[in-house]
Parts: sequence; structure tokens; C-alpha cells
Amino acid sequence: MGKLSEKETIVIYCGLVNALIDHIDVDFRPSKFNRQNVKFLSNNLLKELLKMEASIYEGREEVELEVTEQYVEAGKFMLNFFKLGLEMTEMDVTRQMNMNDELNFVLRKYGIQQEF
Repeated sequence: MGKLSEKETIVIYCGLVNALIDHIDVDFRPSKFNRQNVKFLSNNLLKELLKMEASIYEGREEVELEVTEQYVEAGKFMLNFFKLGLEMTEMDVTRQMNMNDELNFVLRKYGIQQEF
């Protein structure tokens, strides 16, 4: 994968942080971690990233809203793929490789140029 543009990087960071915040809200289990502190810090990071996003899309509010919707949805998909990745770590190497091959086949079928 080549170096991403500034816009792509900001959108990815926003999506990942937003997914983390959603995870904290929905599925963060009681543990030694301070849930409120993690959420507070994540929200602060998201606010800073959104400032950068706003400066990139300055004066183009319709694009900014579309991008925000895009990274919120992408974050939801990312969590599902992360869970899939966790399940794959429990598989033996042969099953992992077979699943990767099948995922790559499906991605190519839909014209997606990404490989696992």
C-alpha cells in the first residue's frame, strides 16, 4: 500500500477513533481501565481530528457531512473485520490462508483492490 493522502489519513483516523468511542459506549467491560477517562481522551482526539478535517474541506460543508457519514460507516465495518481477524487468530495456519484466499476472491469479484 502506498502512502495515503492527508485527506485519506484524516478520514481513517476519524473512523478508527469513532469506532473506538462506539465500542466504549456499547461493549467496554468493567476492568482496570477507567472507561470514562478512555472515552474522554478518545473524544478529545476526535475533536482535534475533526478540526483538521474541517480545514481540509473548508467551505464545502456538503462534502464534510458526506465524509463524516462515510467514516462512521467505515468504522462500523472495521469493527466487524477486526472481530473476524480475532477469530482467524484462533485458526490453524492452513485455515487462515484458505480464508484469506476466499476473502480475496470475493473482494476481486466486487472490484475491490484490497488483499488480505
